[in-house]
Amino acid sequence: MMKWVPFSFRLFWVLALSAQAAFSAIVTPQGQPLPEVVEIFNLFKHKLKHPQYLRNPTLENLKLLSQQDFLRPHRSERLSDDAIAHYKNLVTGMTDLDQKKVISLFQKLGDIDDVFPPVKEFDYILINGSTVKSMRERIMFFAHALERKKVKLKPDTKIIFLEGERKLFPSETRDILLNPFPYILSDGWKAPSSLPKDERDAAVMVWDQLRLPAQLRESKYYPIFVHAKKKVGANRAETEDCVKEWITVYPPKKLHGAALVVSNNPFVYYQQLVTERLLAQLNFSQIKLYGLGSALSKEFYPDVTIQIGVLLDTLARNLNYYSSK
Repeated sequence: MMKWVPFSFRLFWVLALSAQAAFSAIVTPQGQPLPEVVEIFNLFKHKLKHPQYLRNPTLENLKLLSQQDFLRPHRSERLSDDAIAHYKNLVTGMTDLDQKKVISLFQKLGDIDDVFPPVKEFDYILINGSTVKSMRERIMFFAHALERKKVKLKPDTKIIFLEGERKLFPSETRDILLNPFPYILSDGWKAPSSLPKDERDAAVMVWDQLRLPAQLRESKYYPIFVHAKKKVGANRAETEDCVKEWITVYPPKKLHGAALVVSNNPFVYYQQLVTERLLAQLNFSQIKLYGLGSALSKEFYPDVTIQIGVLLDTLARNLNYYSSK
């Protein structure tokens, strides 16, 4: 049996102890694009189909440009071959200095570093589903935040696991499913006779197999797994589908509560934004949302081209949701 992984094992755990909370944003309080957002577009001006829209960089104009040029191909997964080819096309020709500028600008926007909430107590903990490795990362970052008292649970706090229908990727192999390294297996955990083939079952297995703080093993904190279905014709259930499933099937009882959106960067702001918009549409806008998530991981995105491509794709999705509010 492996021993408990020390906080210093991963760089972001060290950062988690010392970093200030990061708050992502793409607009000013007046609803205008932040200068950093405009500067990002200008760094890719030579790649834009309609660069003339940058003469008047309104939120709607930047949304239009981002949907045309930054979004990965329709229905492609984030790390699929066609998505990576798209990222490479965007970054090809950029100098190393400009690439560093892009990363620095996204860091200023709050999409690179660890994210911690400015308050500690929550009525709802919303853990967003993802790949097996990312779900473990999100769960354990939340668990360590709980241990470090950056987050506190109330006696009636509800943990909601926002996972949904998605066939596991070929990369989510038997070894990945059974070996949680660098995290630790829960004492006594036994692998099921039939391993998960879908994110919904994988989320349940991942929670059960990880060694978590004793508080999270109390029955009252066992997650509600929403098991959202995907839309007709979609590759998988999206964040939007999962939030809708939570609200409609397990409606929040505290309409003035606080909810913590657990993800990892560069997706913390995006998933908070999607959740905020849907809560407003479904008449739950008085639930206040906060983000929590680990820094952008070079383990998941080792190539700077892919990092920049994923950041741009996520920015496009942020702009689409924000300008549609």
